Amino acid sequence: MLPSVILGLVAAVSWGVADFVARYTAREIGAYRSLFFMQAFGLGLLSAVYWAGDPKTASHAPAVAWDWAAVAGILSAAAVLALYRSFEVGTLAVVAPISAGYPALTALLSIGSGERVSAARWVGIGLVLVGVALTVGAAKSPETDNGKGTQNPRAGIGWALAAAMGFGVMFWVLGFHVVPALGGLLSVWVVRLVATLALGVMAWPARQSLQLPRGSVFWMVMAIGILDVCAYLANNFGVEFHHVSIVTVLASLYAAVTVVLAAAVLREKLNGKQWVGIALIFLGVIVLSA
Repeated sequence: MLPSVILGLVAAVSWGVADFVARYTAREIGAYRSLFFMQAFGLGLLSAVYWAGDPKTASHAPAVAWDWAAVAGILSAAAVLALYRSFEVGTLAVVAPISAGYPALTALLSIGSGERVSAARWVGIGLVLVGVALTVGAAKSPETDNGKGTQNPRAGIGWALAAAMGFGVMFWVLGFHVVPALGGLLSVWVVRLVATLALGVMAWPARQSLQLPRGSVFWMVMAIGILDVCAYLANNFGVEFHHVSIVTVLASLYAAVTVVLAAAVLREKLNGKQWVGIALIFLGVIVLSA
């Protein structure tokens, strides 16, 4: 069990730190550009890891699995783009937990697909939904100080909700249509490949620059890509120890790492109701993942 605990914590910390760093790169070079190069750097590292192993799974996968993997890749690009946009314009300690509420949607879609869900998981879905509603509803209108407006506490919430919906559908597609056929590692590689290609193709019509970042931003974007891949690898390897629930629960706490960093480093202030809402979201995610 100890290796599963360690790997689950590695995944949570890696994803949490990556999201925190993404807040800086998104505000420096924009969400789209940050995402493209994060995906590209991560794809390069993931390709090296995958092809150094045993890629035989690819030759036995049915064609429909590749189609679903392409859908998951597009959903991934859209969801992460919305997530980074929420980091760019919103309060990190608010938008990160909201986006992390996606397991509730994945669970609802799974139920609609015929999966039986325990009463405890219905409780988890309810906790996430109540937590999101409380966190959003408790965000007060921006106050003014001598005629100068402060940052709108509601900024980025819409993008965070969009990210949660995108992730919720994506993980349902992966769980039901992709991972059973391609396996965990290959699924991640295909999703990353499709997302990178989609972002590259859409950059010109979307009028987005793909100029290579320079200076400290270059290293931060590279770090995000590496941390993201490390998180996926830790999660997948942890599952191989047959302690799926332990790894999933610990890895799902990545947003808690982001919130702690936002509170400690950025000194972001939240009101009491928002903290209660965030706590309910995390509790609901834990119940859903158990």
